[in-house]
Amino acid sequence: MGAMLASCVGSCFGAAACASFAACCSCNCFLSLPAARAAYTATIFVATAVAVALKYWGDTLVAGEGCAYCGDEGVLRVCFGLACTFAVLVLLTLGDTRFGARVHTGFWAAKLLLLGGLLAAGAFLPLRGLLVFGELCRWVAMLFLLFQIVMLIDLAYGWNAAWLAQDDELAGEWRWRGAILAVSAALYALSLAACALMLQFLTAEGCVFNTALISCTLVCSVGLSALSVSPVAEHGAILTSAVVTSWLFFLVYSALTGVPDAACNPLVQQQYDDLRLAVGLVFAAVSVAYCAWAYGASVGEREPAKPEARLTRAAPAGLADPFTTLAHGTRAPAEAPGRGVNTAMAEDEQGVRGVCAFQVIMLAVSCYAATLLTGWRAAVIDFNKAPDSEIAAAYDARLPYSFSWASVWIQVASLVATVLLYAWSLIAPALLPDRDFHV
Repeated sequence: MGAMLASCVGSCFGAAACASFAACCSCNCFLSLPAARAAYTATIFVATAVAVALKYWGDTLVAGEGCAYCGDEGVLRVCFGLACTFAVLVLLTLGDTRFGARVHTGFWAAKLLLLGGLLAAGAFLPLRGLLVFGELCRWVAMLFLLFQIVMLIDLAYGWNAAWLAQDDELAGEWRWRGAILAVSAALYALSLAACALMLQFLTAEGCVFNTALISCTLVCSVGLSALSVSPVAEHGAILTSAVVTSWLFFLVYSALTGVPDAACNPLVQQQYDDLRLAVGLVFAAVSVAYCAWAYGASVGEREPAKPEARLTRAAPAGLADPFTTLAHGTRAPAEAPGRGVNTAMAEDEQGVRGVCAFQVIMLAVSCYAATLLTGWRAAVIDFNKAPDSEIAAAYDARLPYSFSWASVWIQVASLVATVLLYAWSLIAPALLPDRDFHV
């Protein structure tokens, strides 16, 4: 009798679980495009915060005590589940179809179940597979950094073009041009101040690398600014150069403050308690989530352009205009009585374009978070082996993730790529006059 009762109860629970899962998968809880982007960004934020928490305080939860790299292992396991979730969503949204648009804006309970299942699967991923995933993340993260640089330069051009358009509408008033000059002067002043402070505090005796990096960046910034106002680059703008200059010195600061040598980086000598690490946790989660929010908006939330719009709109520097992208989100028509169609469904009827590209950006951000939080270390490192004495300082588990030579050289590579890409955007129209760069 007891066995029959237990079998009946088990069958009831199994049927209820299946019905609940089916109900979750068929739940028509569709969100608007901005709300969906906010939900994905919140997911990135929470996952990044959990990953950083596991890096510094999850030793016993991940791989037991005595594991030198268990913190990085925890980061990769969380990011593996997150990246796999967005990889599945990329496959489901291929082709910018109506089904893909619905997947992008709805079925949130099913997506949460998918995320939870893949996070659990990541906890059982073999070490060899985890190392392969880490190496794959490094390559994806490098491509994401290039995309980030292109979007920054495009944003700077778009910012200048938007304010010049406002100035043209005023027909002679210098209000907007004055704002361009004021912002440019402020950005240059901040860059010069940062340069002076770094030369004073981060160039100790024997730190040739620090001095050379700051000096080369200063020379490149002056050269790019002069080129942008020269007759060679007729489309150049001082505001664009100011934005790029400030970004270059930010990269220099990020590189020099990540040097694991205490003689050239005073920050290494400081004691990092739980409070300071927690502040770093919040900063890391916010920065990664901001990448998801900003760059996700640059490729998503677009409706198919009208034929006349294709003829009249031209993007600066030959790229997608981020201002136009943000300003022209899809709008839903009024709901018909009795149809029960919400705003997101109406947007879906119009045909949402860019949802697959949005999911690709989320996948890239997941890989970028995994690589950033592990200090861009080589995947050949075995998590079960203690570090050699010569590199122990660079891989100290109590130091922030940015303290490693790998992270330093990635920042330097980003700086070089920014200089080359911006210089090319300035001279390309002059070198190739037969091509249309939309400038």
